[in-house]
Amino acid sequence: MSSASSNTSSSKKNTKRFKVDTEGNVYCNHDLIAIQRVAGRRSVRMRQEFYGCTLWPNEDCKFFMWKEEFNDFLKKHGSCNCCATKEQELVNAQMQNLKLQDEIKNLKLQLSLKKSNWKS
Repeated sequence: MSSASSNTSSSKKNTKRFKVDTEGNVYCNHDLIAIQRVAGRRSVRMRQEFYGCTLWPNEDCKFFMWKEEFNDFLKKHGSCNCCATKEQELVNAQMQNLKLQDEIKNLKLQLSLKKSNWKS
């Protein structure tokens, strides 16, 4: 599995990071295959397909990508097999680093809570 990043243009530049495997499966931030959904009646983009977190709405990691956006990325950069470049490896390592930093923060918080319970 490789990761890739894509720039989308809007009023401000927004960099999206995502993982995709050689079979074209997109992964959410939980490292689970993202679910393909369709925008509902309340959306301006009604009936358009998008990828979202598998665990939404209970443990949503906020992963979201329009299918059209992903298809444009593949057209621009070729098939999924091209994603194994050094740049993508770096992005993947950076994402792993961020996850580990979050895990460290959570563990420190849990430890401080346990210490405060011990003092009580």
